[in-house]
Amino acid sequence: MFRRSLSGDAEQEHFCNGICEDIITDLSQINGIPVIGRQSSFAYRGKANDLRKVARELGVRYVLEGSVRTAGNHIRVNAQLIEAESGTHVWAQRYDRTLDDVFLVGDEITEEIVTALDVKLAHGEQARIWRKAVRSPKARELFYRGMSLYYAGMPQEMRKARELFLEVIQAEPESPWGYAQAAVTHCLETIHGWTLDPAASLQAARQLAEKALALDDTVPSGHASLGVVALFAGQHDEAIQRLQRAHDLRPMCSAPRAILGYAQLYAGDWKNAVSNAQGAVELNPLFPLWFYYLIGAAQHFGGQHEASVPILQKVRAGNPRLIPARLALIAAQLALDDKDSAVAEAAAVIKDRPDFSVGKFGMTQPFRDKARRDRYLESLRAAGLPG
Repeated sequence: MFRRSLSGDAEQEHFCNGICEDIITDLSQINGIPVIGRQSSFAYRGKANDLRKVARELGVRYVLEGSVRTAGNHIRVNAQLIEAESGTHVWAQRYDRTLDDVFLVGDEITEEIVTALDVKLAHGEQARIWRKAVRSPKARELFYRGMSLYYAGMPQEMRKARELFLEVIQAEPESPWGYAQAAVTHCLETIHGWTLDPAASLQAARQLAEKALALDDTVPSGHASLGVVALFAGQHDEAIQRLQRAHDLRPMCSAPRAILGYAQLYAGDWKNAVSNAQGAVELNPLFPLWFYYLIGAAQHFGGQHEASVPILQKVRAGNPRLIPARLALIAAQLALDDKDSAVAEAAAVIKDRPDFSVGKFGMTQPFRDKARRDRYLESLRAAGLPG
């Protein structure tokens, strides 16, 4: 990131510097966006730079370029995000403000730029919602720290994320988002089999989600959590209705669409499960690999075994700790009569997870068609998995 003041005014140069430093600080708190620090990026300020050369020197793909111009009591800030190698403008915006309070104006412009980049580069439209809904600096810091751990997608990190979301509730009790995201962590622990008491986890998810929706009925993760609770209660139609509501509220957010695909997977609607999981991938350029798991699993259960195997292998390569994807891979390999590969993968799962039990895993598989679930579990046992 580099910037310049076009006014020649030292005071405005300080203003320009301040905006740039604030943007670097705020962007660095967003999971999924590595940001070059102040010293490196400021070395390019005020110079005519070859963006491809800058990108190579800094090891970055995108460059945020901006300028500040003042006239009397008015200020204009131009910002543009450029894909350096091609020179393509990914995003651009102009901000015209009155300088009644220079610090408030700087904060406002920083907020808008960081939100736009968060939306464009990392979390999709969801980021815009978070920034509007979690307002206090303390609560927002806690929330983003929680989301960073949440996106790590592992048991210990998920528990720590929930602790931070509960702190968000204490810091900003009028915001529904702390309640909603804490509910989601309970749901994911149930989905992945990380909880010793699934019934208690789902009950906690229900209570937190209902509190979130009492504060704001338009919070998608509140509806999504209640959808997951309904799914594990065997109420597949109600689950899909809830999850469709979450998706309809935020159609440009990837997570509600993915979790809708998850419910459709277990309801037996393989085609729509694949479609929604693929749509979630398209909405989020830094999508979590469990989106790919949904695609591969739905393809397998829908009979498209050959298509599912390379997708599930890609998930395995990217995150071998995502055990459900490896289990779906085993089942797909068996369906293709590739028993040697299936047995080898089963042995690798046992090595990585010595405590694995097919029976326990079955508790995380809320199929509408119980016979389909049982066939799936038996195929895992046939590959050599215990329990």
